[in-house]
Amino acid sequence: MDGLERALGPALALDAERATAEFLAAAERMLRGLVAAGETGRPVAADLLTIDALTTYAVEAAGETLGNLPEFASDAMARFANIIQPGTTPRSNP
Repeated sequence: MDGLERALGPALALDAERATAEFLAAAERMLRGLVAAGETGRPVAADLLTIDALTTYAVEAAGETLGNLPEFASDAMARFANIIQPGTTPRSNP
């Protein structure tokens, strides 16, 4: 829970509809940070679990509050897919 509290800060108190976007944004920020730092392996395992939990909570909240879960999920996947390591080229959509 510490990782979630650290990642979300005051957003923990938001209602489910607003929390959806905050959870996803926090997961994306954390993942961008890890990718930019080139961190892998055990040292970042807890961070990866936090990113996974934030993403799961975002999708769960979206399923309860948003009218278009498939659109939300597609947007989330696209955001994560476009997080790249420095010096590499982003993937283009087919």
